[in-house]
Amino acid sequence: MYLSARERHILSSLLASSEGITVKQLADDLHVSQRTIHRDLPGVEQVLSSFQLQLAKETGKGMLLEGAGPQIEQLKQELQQHEPVEYSPEERQHLLSSILLQSKEPVKLYTLAKELGVTIATASNDLNKLKDWLYPHQLELVRRRGYGVYVEGEESLKRRALRNLLTEYASEEELFSFLDDSFQKEHIERQASKKLLNVIDAGVLHEVLLALRDLHQAYSEPIADTSYLGLVIHLGLATERICQGEEIVMDEATLEELKQQPEYDWAKTVLKKLEERLELTIPTSEIGYVTMHLLGAKQIAPQVYVQEEQALELTRKITKLIQLVEQEWELPLANDIALRDGLITHLKPALYRIRQQMKIHNPLLSHIQTDYPALFSSLKTKAAQVFPDPMPDEEVGFLVMHFWSAMERMRNEKKLRAIVVCSSGLGTSKMLAARLKKEIPEIEEVTHASALDVQAIAKERRDLLISTIPLRDRDDYVLVTPFLSGKEITAIRQTIQQSQWLGDNELEKEPTQINESTASFRGIEQLSSLIQSILEHFQVSSWNEQTDAETVLSQICTQQEKNGWLVNGEQVKDQLLERQHLGGLAIPETELALFHTRSDDVQVPSFTIHELKSPIRVRAMDNSETSVRRLLLMLAPATWHEEGLGVMSYISTLIIESDEHIARFEQGGQAELYQLLEKRLKDYLIEKIHE
Repeated sequence: MYLSARERHILSSLLASSEGITVKQLADDLHVSQRTIHRDLPGVEQVLSSFQLQLAKETGKGMLLEGAGPQIEQLKQELQQHEPVEYSPEERQHLLSSILLQSKEPVKLYTLAKELGVTIATASNDLNKLKDWLYPHQLELVRRRGYGVYVEGEESLKRRALRNLLTEYASEEELFSFLDDSFQKEHIERQASKKLLNVIDAGVLHEVLLALRDLHQAYSEPIADTSYLGLVIHLGLATERICQGEEIVMDEATLEELKQQPEYDWAKTVLKKLEERLELTIPTSEIGYVTMHLLGAKQIAPQVYVQEEQALELTRKITKLIQLVEQEWELPLANDIALRDGLITHLKPALYRIRQQMKIHNPLLSHIQTDYPALFSSLKTKAAQVFPDPMPDEEVGFLVMHFWSAMERMRNEKKLRAIVVCSSGLGTSKMLAARLKKEIPEIEEVTHASALDVQAIAKERRDLLISTIPLRDRDDYVLVTPFLSGKEITAIRQTIQQSQWLGDNELEKEPTQINESTASFRGIEQLSSLIQSILEHFQVSSWNEQTDAETVLSQICTQQEKNGWLVNGEQVKDQLLERQHLGGLAIPETELALFHTRSDDVQVPSFTIHELKSPIRVRAMDNSETSVRRLLLMLAPATWHEEGLGVMSYISTLIIESDEHIARFEQGGQAELYQLLEKRLKDYLIEKIHE
């Protein structure tokens, strides 16, 4: 049973009064307003009902307890067992934050001190710390003598602070445990003693979970566990705040933009369920904020990402990030398709969350910063160069995981050589060598050297110099004990990371050579047939008469209909223009625009390039207006297999893979671009065969 200090005082006063007690008396005792007491009474009545007791209100007497004697005695015993506890400074901060962020009126300092069981001086000092915590949330703590303490700021900012309060105070595991139990109705009262109750009522949370469970399978996009957790907390907070009469505001332009997203209809359905279950009215702006959470929670499959608006702009930035890391670490990362696809899948929703200033939780952040400091620092710097929005450390930590996985894949392909220097004799040296091989599988070969010889050793790039004795005039070694402790193993791994030993040219992986007969495009079923078809239908065409995008697209689609590639060219043209209205299609800082759509009217998937005699104005991916001289056109059936979507996605990233490629797609002729596509699509096919 969880009770606030005020609720405990009210219950104690009711138990002690056989004649009844008024709201005014309680308010005077607690130095709060009568309105505050009225707001606490529903919680008191909920506790009483669990003991089969009722709160009777009689005119002239006030409030009285009604119920059987044994139940009243049981309540007394429970109150004695739940005396106010001494909170830690962190717990006091949490309680202060949750109280003030949820309060609709100022709270007296005396009341806060009584609530926390501390002196007024301690409560005042806690408020000074709380002011610092609220500042980055763009909220202000206001203290007025004789009036009280309150938090000033927009409702959306208060909700964001409450949401952050939950994720900062409770671990992800605790929150998931809370949600698991909250699915069971019988656990709700037990859950009332947990941290989440200070912000979200367990009963409300139960209804939120049931509403989401009914519709979770109907949502077409998979949602990561952490994003689902964030959505539950958001809905719980929103429902609580609506019940308290607090509504969030969203500007009409943003709301109208969100209404165009398919996630809006799903959010609307979820909130309609909540309205029915909780018998309340939820404003339209709340639907918009739930839509934002869904957009920030989507896990986009890389093979369908080519169809997303602004896909090329994001892919261009990811390519740039990979190139910067590749240059610094001297690693052949650009051809790692798994790395690129993983970053696309992760960063699309992540960047949306960053733009909306949504809380990002990375439970492994401290471990990542400790174990991979050099890579973390490198990616933090590189991400700031590529992405306009500041990237929080939590997100940089996720980038480290992606890049480190790619580096691990390379480590498995190339081995290290360790040079061991040991003064205790050959036996100890061999023991250390065996332990090195066991703990660090990347070490393929271990050689031995004496302290006298080591100064003459010219360490190669993939050599690790490990010594059990200090070495004079050398700083490129790791000092260890012969028994190699866990801390020393960590130090060796960090040296491997920081030395960038993968950088020599010999590590550049040559494409796997396979027999031409088995590698024939026509001999490998669906994927090879598709690649062959795209190459066969690839064209670079010139158009001499056009004034705008609609005119040239109409001409192109009419021609493709004559070729038998489309069945309704005009319909496809309209779909291409609709895609343009949803988001810019011109690639910034180029003379290229990538038009793409999937339609039932497409009979033959194709990638074609269309040269214009005069430039036309097209909206770019960064929403600027720019001049383009070439239209790149990707057309695919509405219902298509994953292999096809993967090939189109690969081509789209190939276009902006480097400045050289952009220049070739801007100016190259059909023969030159055909050769480029043929070579790279063959590499793509080989990699897929060997996955």
